[in-house]
Amino acid sequence: MSKEKGRKVGQAIKAIRIAAAIPFTVLASEGKIDNDTLTANAAVFSVWTQNWRGKTGDIVQDEGRLFKSLQDVKNNGQNRKPSENPSRWEEIVKEG
Repeated sequence: MSKEKGRKVGQAIKAIRIAAAIPFTVLASEGKIDNDTLTANAAVFSVWTQNWRGKTGDIVQDEGRLFKSLQDVKNNGQNRKPSENPSRWEEIVKEG
C-alpha cells in the first residue's frame, strides 16, 4: 500500500471513530450504558474546562476520571470543577 493510500485509510478510520462516538455519548448521557463500558471508553468524552456548558446527564473527563453532570450548566456561575464538587457531579466508577 502506498503512503498516500495508507494516509487516506487512516483518515477514514478516524472519521468512523468520531461518527461512532456521537451516538455512544448520547446513549451514555441518557444512562443507557453501564459504568464499565463508559470507563473503558473514557477517551470519547470531552475534558472539562472552565468554559464547559452542558445538560444534566452529560459526561466529562476531569483529572483522568469521568463525571456525570447532575444539573444543566448554562453559564460560568454554574460551572464548577467536577472533581471538587460532588453536589453538582457524580463520579462514574467501574462496577466490576
